[in-house]
Amino acid sequence: MSEEVCSESIRLLNQILADTITIRDLYKKHHWQVARSHVLSLHLLFDKHYEEQNKLVDEIAERIQLLGGISVAMAHDVAEMTTIERPPRGREEVPVQISRLLEAHETILREVREAAETADQNGDAGTKRSAGQRRDAYQ
Repeated sequence: MSEEVCSESIRLLNQILADTITIRDLYKKHHWQVARSHVLSLHLLFDKHYEEQNKLVDEIAERIQLLGGISVAMAHDVAEMTTIERPPRGREEVPVQISRLLEAHETILREVREAAETADQNGDAGTKRSAGQRRDAYQ
C-alpha cells in the first residue's frame, strides 16, 4: 500500500484507539464508583467490558504498528485526542453511567464505520477487516 493510504488508516485507527482507551477507562471509573444495591452485579459487568476494551486497545495498537505508525499511548495524548465527553470526577448515578457508556459506544461505532469505508475505498483490506471486527465488538 502507498504511504498515503497507510497514513490515512493510521490517523483513523489512532482516533479509534484514543476513544477505545477512553471508554475502557470509563468502565474502570464506573466500576470503582458504582454504589448502593448495584455494586456486585455492576462491578462484574463493568470489569468484563473493561477487559474486552483492553483487548481491543491492544489489537488496534498492533494494527497501527503493522502499518508503520506510532500508536497513541499516553494519557495526556489520549485526553487531547478523544472525542468522548469527559465525565465529572465524582460519582454519577447508575443510569447516567450507563448512558455515558452507550454514547461512547455510539461515537466509536461511527468512527469504525468511517474507517472501514475509507479503508475499503483505499484498498486497505487489513484495516477494513480490523475495523469490521471492532464494529462487531462494539455492538
